[in-house]
Amino acid sequence: MTELGRAAAVDGRGDLAKEDQVVHTTPVPSQQPFPWATCFVPGRRSELITPVGERLVAERCGRYAVGHGPVWGRADVLSYAAWQRRLGYTVAAADGSPGRSSWDRLRVPRTGRGAAA
Repeated sequence: MTELGRAAAVDGRGDLAKEDQVVHTTPVPSQQPFPWATCFVPGRRSELITPVGERLVAERCGRYAVGHGPVWGRADVLSYAAWQRRLGYTVAAADGSPGRSSWDRLRVPRTGRGAAA
């Protein structure tokens, strides 16, 4: 299960907040819109995955032993889970599956081409 539709973030009082209660930011034209979870399955190749890894590294959440690339793998899941924890998601909600709210906050730049290859 992804972070969508379940308790996923901690509000200002330390209580869990549901994903649908978290304020979604509107991506600016220079940012990649949320491609939905079908892009993030193990072994999936996409030109979008490399910029995701670059942003995770820039946010100090990269968990890559070798480096990030165009195929979604275990290191990407671990890196994205680190990003979710940094945003305040619970351990259970920080599963490494991108959801709309955490995606918007990552600010992945547009690739200039389609999201999936």
